[in-house]
Amino acid sequence: MFDFYHELAKGGWVMIPIGVVSVVALGLFLERVFTLRRLKVFPAALVLRVRELILARRFSEALTVCQQNGSSIALILSAGFIRQGEPRIRIKEAVEERGRVEAGRLDRFIEGLGTIAAIAPLLGLLGTVLGMIDVFRIVDNFTKANPGAPVDPGLLATGIWKALITTAAGLVVAIPTFVGYKYLVTRINRMILEMEESAGDLTDLFIRIQEGEAGAAKIDAKDDAKDDAEDDARDDAKDDAKDDDPGERRG
Repeated sequence: MFDFYHELAKGGWVMIPIGVVSVVALGLFLERVFTLRRLKVFPAALVLRVRELILARRFSEALTVCQQNGSSIALILSAGFIRQGEPRIRIKEAVEERGRVEAGRLDRFIEGLGTIAAIAPLLGLLGTVLGMIDVFRIVDNFTKANPGAPVDPGLLATGIWKALITTAAGLVVAIPTFVGYKYLVTRINRMILEMEESAGDLTDLFIRIQEGEAGAAKIDAKDDAKDDAEDDARDDAKDDAKDDDPGERRG
């Protein structure tokens, strides 16, 4: 193990930033993997429970369940339930706005991984270029100190070998970082798509049932008003009939 670190140290000071970005990349990847667990983003049991509550017209209970859960899909649905009784367009806008916020939260730190995957090989290349400069400087000093003497090939090989260590280290960091970056991007896109579909379906179901109840209430109100009008008309007709009855007037 000591020899391994000793050989890496031959790459020069460029190995320090390469090591730092490798640790940062690992930390970002593990944080995203932990954050993007399905139970924290899109728990299927919650979606089924909310659907049952919507069908049962228990909207307040559905809101409470979502607020207690705290997952991304729960927060998106809560934005719609909070606006219960408002027009369809406002409910849709609230759900879409919250969806954009949650999508941004899922994408957090992802571009950091992509940046590390891009700069790690460049840091390695920088170390190699600096190493090659040192090699040619050594060769130049040797030829000036020993005019006409052949340059030792072993000296060149050793210098070039040390210079290429940084390139190898940069690629060792960049390749798994890029793979992890693509894996997380794919996972996030799939989760966002699933949330959009479920949130859209449940929101439409919620709005349809809510509008159906409102429509039924309006129909009942119209029926009650119609019945009241008919009752008033019958009472007026009875009063008119009594006024027109001669027997009633003689009495």
